[in-house]
Amino acid sequence: MTSKSTSRSIVHFAIVLIASTFLAPPLAGEEVFKRASDYSNSKSKKIELSSRWGCEMLQNGPDYNRGGNTVVFDVYFNKGGRYKLSVEYTSENRRPVDIYLEKANGSRVASVEDRLTATTGSFNCSHKDWFDEAYFNVEPGAYQVRFKTQAVIPHIHAIKFRSE
Repeated sequence: MTSKSTSRSIVHFAIVLIASTFLAPPLAGEEVFKRASDYSNSKSKKIELSSRWGCEMLQNGPDYNRGGNTVVFDVYFNKGGRYKLSVEYTSENRRPVDIYLEKANGSRVASVEDRLTATTGSFNCSHKDWFDEAYFNVEPGAYQVRFKTQAVIPHIHAIKFRSE
């Protein structure tokens, strides 16, 4: 093999590798996972990170029972495709929220209403559970997922997007 053909082979391999990384559908089970502490404090409204109920979680902040809570997580998808959003939370009573998926620039991609409605029997961490809340189609890139309610929010422990 000549030096020229070796260089062409390396370039071809690099192009195939890059294309397969960005154009191939996500592998089933690929996850984007965020803990409560990964939330965007600067984009969220009336939310605080607390360990009051036995583990780290997000709960309504000052004015504690007046509502109007918004929690935002910044997420990045390496590959496009269809993803299921699941949320781990506790809630003693029904506290519905709307969920918005937005590109990093704030343009809305999709939204679903009246989610996180399950009750777990308590706000204590021993009652936390995972609930499947929505499906979203995404392209590779940076996004933010916004949980918004006019009331008070369930206590969120973690979120994950899992490819289908």
